Amino acid sequence: MKYIKTFENIQKEPKVGDYVLCEDSDNEDVIGLSDWNEYIRTHIGKVIQIKPGTDLRSKIYVVKYNDVPNYIQKHFHYMMDDEGNFIYHDRRGFYIEEIKFCSPSKKKVELMMKANKFNI
Repeated sequence: MKYIKTFENIQKEPKVGDYVLCEDSDNEDVIGLSDWNEYIRTHIGKVIQIKPGTDLRSKIYVVKYNDVPNYIQKHFHYMMDDEGNFIYHDRRGFYIEEIKFCSPSKKKVELMMKANKFNI
């Protein structure tokens, strides 16, 4: 193949440092999670860690988001520091089927997000 069309050059599996668009299919219809679902569908996250598993399904991709509003921080993972203070309210683990698009280029993810918004 001498020429590769841009739509044929789609990355299948995210790597650490890639930008992603996600969707939480498990909590789609849960009352009170509509804000959470809307947030992760409309904001770009960045893969910061991949927790290995025995197969592709069991891998967990830890995605970090910037500027998470207070009202949905409870849906993100919390960790405690040595003094007992909560930290890291900006990341969450996703399975591969919950990651709708990934790319090392944030610009490409922004274009995909705009295309999804207008159903292109």
